[in-house]
Amino acid sequence: MTERLYFNDSYCFEASSLVTKAEFDSEKSEWSLELDRTIFHPAGGGQPSDEGQINSHRVLSLVADKDLGIIRHNVACKDGASFSTGDSVFLNVDEVVRRRHARIHSAGHLMDVAVRKMELQFKPSKAYHYTEGSYVEYHGNVPVEEREMMAKKIMSVANETIQKTKDTDLVTSRVEQDGTRLVFLSSEDSGCPCGGTHVKHVKEIEHVTVTRLVKKKKFIRVYYSVSNLQ
Repeated sequence: MTERLYFNDSYCFEASSLVTKAEFDSEKSEWSLELDRTIFHPAGGGQPSDEGQINSHRVLSLVADKDLGIIRHNVACKDGASFSTGDSVFLNVDEVVRRRHARIHSAGHLMDVAVRKMELQFKPSKAYHYTEGSYVEYHGNVPVEEREMMAKKIMSVANETIQKTKDTDLVTSRVEQDGTRLVFLSSEDSGCPCGGTHVKHVKEIEHVTVTRLVKKKKFIRVYYSVSNLQ
């Protein structure tokens, strides 16, 4: 099983690790590495994969095996580089990309907090926390004529939450006995199952804009964007 260091610290951008398995694909000229621990978040839960390097070699993709609890790191091979089981390797995550992903993902959770504060009868379904077209999808409905006003209200409650959350009220997480990780944006957040990366405090989100509400069959999508993304 791969220990996910980002569960405890989303701003851990560098770390060392041991190779537990190494396979070379000669056709693609790339290595597939399994590590004892990692700082790399693979795509999942609506969040894109991290970017970065292992021993200065670019990480091309990340693949999570949920059954085995393993993350495979596919690494570009250059200058005849090789890896073997037991090797100590140095991991480096692109800090700008990681911080961007964390802000967008946390903003998605902030939509949940706002919806709960408004006591809307929405049940979370799925989310898309990418730079373009971010949304959180819920079981529920809002009449067409009310959607524009509802979007403004959700945005207002979300940004008010950012401003009013105390500086000491940090984002936290815990892992339940069944292995589920819950993330809490603040002490007033009831928590959400999540395997992604997040800001340390909601104020790092800065400001969110709820752009529109869109009906998709039995679901309503709340589209949002985050200010000042790098």
